[in-house]
Amino acid sequence: MYSSQFYLFKDLRFLPIFLVQLFGCLNDSIIKNALIMLVMFKLSSNFPLPSYILVLLANILLVLPFVIFASIAGQVSDKYERAIVTRIIKISELVIVLFTMYGFYYEKISLLFVCLTALGIHSAFFGPIKYSVLPDQLDKNELLEANGYAVAGTFLAI
Repeated sequence: MYSSQFYLFKDLRFLPIFLVQLFGCLNDSIIKNALIMLVMFKLSSNFPLPSYILVLLANILLVLPFVIFASIAGQVSDKYERAIVTRIIKISELVIVLFTMYGFYYEKISLLFVCLTALGIHSAFFGPIKYSVLPDQLDKNELLEANGYAVAGTFLAI
């Protein structure tokens, strides 16, 4: 029996996985909300579509890749070595964020929407991996708690 319900956060088998997924989701949320703020308060007058349509589009472009790529992402995570796929996904996240920074700096709204879609695709591919790593790292009796924390971290980041 463990002394605290939060013991997994002190465990290096769980904490790095949790932090990677938490900050990845937080990154997506911050970029989406920053784009919405930019659209609502600065660029809405320069764009032919109403700002509420652009906000809806931003939300759709982040979520739609999960619907489209969920099954493909699961197949990729089963077929290839997870460590290699994780590295590719996280490096691609860095590249996407660099393009996003460029888009924010120069107020390139179309580039920002492309980057938001790319982040949605990135997150769709990382989802199956983050959950499939847990059984390899943790004991069977720790999985329920670890999955709960992972889901809570995702919602906290959103």
